[in-house]
Amino acid sequence: RKLILKKKWDVVIATSSRLMTASLGAWVAKRTGSKLYLDIRDLFTDTMDSILAKNPLRVLMPLFYLLEKWTFRSADMLNLVSAGYLDHFKRVAPNLSPSIYTNGIDEIFLKNDFKINKNRDKPLILYTGNIGVGQGLHKIIPKAANELKEIQFRLIGDGSAIRQLTNNHLFKLQTIIEVLNPVLRGELIKEYQEADILFLHVDDYKAFYKVLPSKIFEYAATGKPILAGVSGYAAEFLRNQVLGVEVFNPCDVEAMKAGLQKLLSGPKEIDRKIFCTTYNRKKIMKKIARNILSI
Repeated sequence: RKLILKKKWDVVIATSSRLMTASLGAWVAKRTGSKLYLDIRDLFTDTMDSILAKNPLRVLMPLFYLLEKWTFRSADMLNLVSAGYLDHFKRVAPNLSPSIYTNGIDEIFLKNDFKINKNRDKPLILYTGNIGVGQGLHKIIPKAANELKEIQFRLIGDGSAIRQLTNNHLFKLQTIIEVLNPVLRGELIKEYQEADILFLHVDDYKAFYKVLPSKIFEYAATGKPILAGVSGYAAEFLRNQVLGVEVFNPCDVEAMKAGLQKLLSGPKEIDRKIFCTTYNRKKIMKKIARNILSI
């Protein structure tokens, strides 16, 4: 309140990586008489509906629904990061027509060559990113590693579920799973170069059927084969837009093994120039900037 006292902006821009961040943006816009642009990157109520299904805190859900409705309807213009959010959005704010601009591919990934491969005895499957409950790695990696002795797994990241992963009894039996701390972007490029297959996994919560993980764009830019345990809109997007991908149902080890065998016997490098051109982050940002300026 102190910060915005007697001030006015042309446009307030907020993101919903957290609902309260977007709500704060809406409140500031109302207080200052500014236009509001919202970028919706997560459906908080959908996620909480799944996570709190058997939790007493579920009594708070009506409050969250009201807050979400007020926040979305306060926007002068709104962008959805996933087309999977459209049905939910139409129920909450039917009078708004959102744009759909996804995540994109950063310049550093477009400029680098990822074809460099070190000779090794075992193919390397690489996962990079958050290791949280939403990714569900603890539900599949230990089991898969127990049955795939000829594969090396490398997981780079941190998160709320890392102990669930490393404390798993099957994990403790393995010597083929490496878990490394997050690394800087330059080091990450080297890790991608070294990998044979890139791994993606999102747990089988109903709320996650609508998401489009940003990691998809980074992975696709490398030209490396992708093994993805996803469902819903993300699975549809990968099958339709990205070449060299094997999609399997989350937490299904047998389906994962079948997809892996297909990738191991297929091409090691995939030409995704069209995808990279379409989802170049600079191009997407220019379109979003034009939208913001238009209000």
